[in-house]
Amino acid sequence: MSGQGVLQERGGLWSGRRWIFEKLPSTNRWALDNSKLLRHGDAVVARQQTAGRGRFDRIWQSPGTENLTVSFCIDVDPAKPPPSLLPAAAAVAVRNTLFKAGAPATLKWPNDVICCNRKIAGILAEQDSLHENRIILGIGININPAAPIEVENGRLPAVGLHQVDGGCRWGTEQLLSELVIHLELWLKAVQNDPHTLLEEWRKYDALAGRQLSITTAAGRINGSYAGIDGQGRLLLQEETGNISAHWAGDVSISGTIPAGTGLFQ
Repeated sequence: MSGQGVLQERGGLWSGRRWIFEKLPSTNRWALDNSKLLRHGDAVVARQQTAGRGRFDRIWQSPGTENLTVSFCIDVDPAKPPPSLLPAAAAVAVRNTLFKAGAPATLKWPNDVICCNRKIAGILAEQDSLHENRIILGIGININPAAPIEVENGRLPAVGLHQVDGGCRWGTEQLLSELVIHLELWLKAVQNDPHTLLEEWRKYDALAGRQLSITTAAGRINGSYAGIDGQGRLLLQEETGNISAHWAGDVSISGTIPAGTGLFQ
């Protein structure tokens, strides 16, 4: 086992193991580099993350000890619905976990969970190059408002779970245990009933009914949000009337996202 960590026999998904580190550059990077040590359902947890990555290699760091940064090892069944829905399942699981913790969060495609018009959590799914059917699913949740997880200039600012109305004082252990319960439920839904997952997403979709633009490798496209499809792609009704489907891209929204609840002043 590389690095100084503690291995617990349980605490991951489906009674998988939990690998706990005081500090890592990136939980996803460690999981990918040490994939041969991992089993389906294992969780890699870092109390401090110094060089994590979001989408497009943006900075994803957790300098304090009150943020949750965890990566799960998931072996997917190629005969089941597409693994492209895993980030959506993770987002729903995070949203429902945060709701139980007192934060009325909503979902912003493709991988953000937001609250108070600010980002409270994010997801990054990466395929293991050595294991064709293995996905490393990274999740970061901001608990401590003094230590934002992701630094994205010009994007949604961060908010911590302790900042939202109600002032939840859940710590990382309780939050992680609750997250595992919800994540198991929605990962199972991906395999057995993806329609249920999509319906749950639509209930809390922060983009519903909004005008937006998406920037992809092909350029910037303006239009009206038309939901997500059965593969997890964003559907955009363009100004021409054409509906295009997008696997990835940067989404800009016209106006603010409904806050749902206020911050403590």
